[in-house]
Amino acid sequence: MASKATPFIYASIFAAALAFSPTTRAQTASEWGQGAVDTGKEAIHETGKAFHKLADDPILTERTKSALANDPITRNQPIIVSADNGIVILQGRVPHLVADRAQVLAEQVEGSRGVKNEMIY
Repeated sequence: MASKATPFIYASIFAAALAFSPTTRAQTASEWGQGAVDTGKEAIHETGKAFHKLADDPILTERTKSALANDPITRNQPIIVSADNGIVILQGRVPHLVADRAQVLAEQVEGSRGVKNEMIY
């Protein structure tokens, strides 16, 4: 049969374990507040990066379309241009020479991280 002192003994053992274990310094309110601010800044930064990825794809698409429209080989060709996370995607049915030239031009566009050539020759 357990005595009434048993919970007290367990609590004492737990307190002693905490007292003699390696402890970390308690965080002050100021440090906690700064940590919250830093976390908030990081969240804003990550959100901004995600927004710029989405916002940059239409810009990259337009830059690529412009480069293709200004080139005598790719001008007036049925090339569909899109972008996904900085990767230019080229689609359409064009001669092999036009597809190769379009890929070269798309690779040179500012902001392009690569080209996915899905054109049919």
